[in-house]
Amino acid sequence: MSILLTGAGSGLAESGPFENFFHSKKGDDLRYGTPVPGKNGFVTSPFSPNSGYIDVRGFAPGTPVKDPYTGKVFLTP
Repeated sequence: MSILLTGAGSGLAESGPFENFFHSKKGDDLRYGTPVPGKNGFVTSPFSPNSGYIDVRGFAPGTPVKDPYTGKVFLTP
Protein backbone atom coordinates (compact mmCIF):
# COMPACT_ATOMS: atom_id res chain seq x y z
CA MET A 1 0.00 0.00 0.00
CA SER A 2 1.36 3.44 -0.86
CA ILE A 3 1.08 6.66 1.10
CA LEU A 4 0.47 9.88 -0.81
CA LEU A 5 1.35 13.14 0.86
CA THR A 6 -1.11 15.93 0.12
CA GLY A 7 -0.06 18.55 2.68
CA ALA A 8 1.06 22.14 2.31
CA GLY A 9 1.98 23.24 -1.17
CA SER A 10 -0.09 20.54 -2.84
CA GLY A 11 -2.77 22.92 -4.13
CA LEU A 12 -5.45 21.06 -2.19
CA ALA A 13 -6.33 23.78 0.29
CA GLU A 14 -9.66 25.58 0.16
CA SER A 15 -8.18 29.00 -0.45
CA GLY A 16 -6.20 30.55 -3.25
CA PRO A 17 -6.54 29.76 -6.95
CA PHE A 18 -8.31 26.46 -6.24
CA GLU A 19 -10.95 27.91 -3.91
CA ASN A 20 -13.89 27.70 -6.34
CA PHE A 21 -12.86 24.23 -7.52
CA PHE A 22 -13.56 22.67 -4.14
CA HIS A 23 -16.87 24.29 -3.31
CA SER A 24 -19.65 21.90 -4.19
CA LYS A 25 -22.58 22.95 -6.28
CA LYS A 26 -26.01 22.98 -4.76
CA GLY A 27 -27.31 19.44 -4.58
CA ASP A 28 -23.87 17.80 -4.59
CA ASP A 29 -23.42 15.15 -1.92
CA LEU A 30 -19.76 14.76 -1.08
CA ARG A 31 -18.58 11.53 0.53
CA TYR A 32 -16.17 11.29 3.45
CA GLY A 33 -12.76 9.66 3.50
CA THR A 34 -12.31 6.70 5.86
CA PRO A 35 -9.81 7.15 8.73
CA VAL A 36 -6.96 4.62 8.74
CA PRO A 37 -6.85 2.83 12.13
CA GLY A 38 -3.60 3.55 13.96
CA LYS A 39 -2.51 6.25 11.48
CA ASN A 40 -3.79 9.59 12.71
CA GLY A 41 -4.26 12.05 9.84
CA PHE A 42 -4.43 9.44 7.09
CA VAL A 43 -7.54 8.31 5.22
CA THR A 44 -8.55 6.08 2.36
CA SER A 45 -10.64 7.53 -0.40
CA PRO A 46 -14.29 6.59 -0.69
CA PHE A 47 -13.68 6.31 -4.45
CA SER A 48 -10.49 4.21 -4.43
CA PRO A 49 -10.21 2.56 -0.99
CA ASN A 50 -7.52 0.09 -2.09
CA SER A 51 -5.24 2.60 -3.81
CA GLY A 52 -3.33 3.77 -0.74
CA TYR A 53 -3.37 6.12 2.20
CA ILE A 54 -3.92 9.84 1.71
CA ASP A 55 -2.29 12.29 4.12
CA VAL A 56 -4.87 14.83 5.29
CA ARG A 57 -2.96 16.06 8.34
CA GLY A 58 -3.48 19.78 8.75
CA PHE A 59 -6.91 19.80 7.12
CA ALA A 60 -9.89 20.53 9.34
CA PRO A 61 -12.74 17.98 9.44
CA GLY A 62 -15.18 18.58 6.59
CA THR A 63 -12.57 20.11 4.29
CA PRO A 64 -12.97 19.14 0.62
CA VAL A 65 -9.84 17.45 -0.73
CA LYS A 66 -9.07 15.91 -4.11
CA ASP A 67 -8.50 12.17 -4.38
CA PRO A 68 -5.12 11.96 -6.11
CA TYR A 69 -6.00 8.59 -7.61
CA THR A 70 -9.36 9.44 -9.21
CA GLY A 71 -9.46 13.24 -9.22
CA LYS A 72 -12.78 13.21 -7.37
CA VAL A 73 -13.41 15.43 -4.36
CA PHE A 74 -14.26 14.06 -0.91
CA LEU A 75 -14.45 15.48 2.61
CA THR A 76 -11.98 14.90 5.42
CA PRO A 77 -13.55 13.06 8.37
